[in-house]
Amino acid sequence: MSKLFCKPCLAFEALASLVFCNYCRDDVPEIKEWVERTYQGIKIGPSNSFFNPLVAHHSFDEIESLSVEQLAEIYPSYIHEIPYVQQYEVELLKGLQILRDSDFMELWHNELLPILTSQCNEASSSFSDEMIESVLSDISRVHRKKLDEDIYIYFTYFTHPASFNIAPNSYITNSGTDNPIGNFLPLLAHELCHGFSNKEAKMAYRNACEKDKYLHQADWFFDEFCAHPGNEEQFVQAIEHAIAVKNGLQTYDGVMKHFSDYYKCSVPIAIILSSELNKLKEIPADMNEWICRSFADGTIKAGEIEAKVNSIIPGYTDSFMGKWNEEEQKNPERFLSYKPI
Repeated sequence: MSKLFCKPCLAFEALASLVFCNYCRDDVPEIKEWVERTYQGIKIGPSNSFFNPLVAHHSFDEIESLSVEQLAEIYPSYIHEIPYVQQYEVELLKGLQILRDSDFMELWHNELLPILTSQCNEASSSFSDEMIESVLSDISRVHRKKLDEDIYIYFTYFTHPASFNIAPNSYITNSGTDNPIGNFLPLLAHELCHGFSNKEAKMAYRNACEKDKYLHQADWFFDEFCAHPGNEEQFVQAIEHAIAVKNGLQTYDGVMKHFSDYYKCSVPIAIILSSELNKLKEIPADMNEWICRSFADGTIKAGEIEAKVNSIIPGYTDSFMGKWNEEEQKNPERFLSYKPI
């Protein structure tokens, strides 16, 4: 059985403090004040892309041993490797120097580390080995191969409200109130199920988006205002909750209540697939084949998706249009790129 390790990491937290500085939460005023004072004028669009170079070039042991000064010294040589990161080169170089000169270590030891250590300890002790093994077994079933590597979960303060993979068996998550311990194993299922989908399943989704006016609209809105999720995100959302319900971590009714406002009501495929998975006794032996069949046999059919999702969550598409209109009033220029079908 894979072992699960929850831990803070100075280097990940220091980098997060910079790239997420414009999204700092305010539940600890002293921390928010430090960010505003320290990174004044820095504007960076947060993304998991900023963390990928560290993981590509260093083992987790090496990353965990980095000081703030070492991070600021090595990171500039990685900036050009990823286009999204490169576009912020000027801001990153300026911000890394600010970080190097700052009193981040004092903030880390006095404010951040106690919060993160408490969260890690709570997460590690909240579930039995049997429950964790059952969830990991379902994740292995989704990937159709056994998870045989240890799992590293790095808790951070500054990545709030995001969680994201940094390796097939590891991810970064936040310690915020949006991510209570009760969501710990469902989130683990979500992050570790990513990467399962094949070309055929992703193409089935894209083809539906091209043929169904409502899904096309929801897909664009999801990508523009909620995340940059890729074509398997809604699959993974459905699987995450199916695993949680199967293992008694959530109820089906609770999942549907969660979906009723999740991601600005723009994930209809996740809802339909969740409803279908709830009818099964276990996770499908071949999830990609099951998803493709759901599109092929009319379970998800272009022209009928709006009606289908409303039959599961009444009024869901009306709620979506409410979110759409709300965002369009606030950001009309961003809607200029939307091309209806």
